[in-house]
Amino acid sequence: KVSIITINYNNAEGLQRTMDSVLNQSCRDFEYIVIDGGSSDSSKDIILSHRDRLTHWVSEPDKGIYNAMNKGIQAATGEYCLFLNSGDYLYSDTVIENILKMSYNEDIVSFVTVNTDGKVSHRKKAPENISLYSLIDASLPHPSTLIKRSLLVKIGGYDESYKIVSDWIFFIESLIFSNASYRTIDYNLSVFDR
Repeated sequence: KVSIITINYNNAEGLQRTMDSVLNQSCRDFEYIVIDGGSSDSSKDIILSHRDRLTHWVSEPDKGIYNAMNKGIQAATGEYCLFLNSGDYLYSDTVIENILKMSYNEDIVSFVTVNTDGKVSHRKKAPENISLYSLIDASLPHPSTLIKRSLLVKIGGYDESYKIVSDWIFFIESLIFSNASYRTIDYNLSVFDR
């Protein structure tokens, strides 16, 4: 089972788009967790309107995005976690059904992200082979990367002392220093709204 985790703060429009893409999936064999940082816009109303379809949700002040992501990890019970933050959305209504049919068991499985600015889109596939150089050049795309929850727990989640690079540090720690297993699959999983 996959735990889809959405982090949000004052992005009601993006949150609605993200939640619609998850809740309209053709299968329901996943859990959905929404962590809101105590938004002052209509985000909480959107969450409340869907609360009966959420596995877990919270709307409270936090200490930043990585603190919120760690809250999501703590609430998750799935084998894999997928961080689909507000504004990003699943590529189609059958994405989860299709990836659950695929065979993989690696610690980190990275699919294709479609990057868009609303006018121009392009596919971004993670590198086939991970090295320190490839991770220095670019991090893996969170919205299209499944991470085993057991690995997130083993590494200790995301380092909350960083504001914007903790996911990059996590991938270096797990793939380079802890030798986590890795695979990339050429399949569009999500759309990243730049």
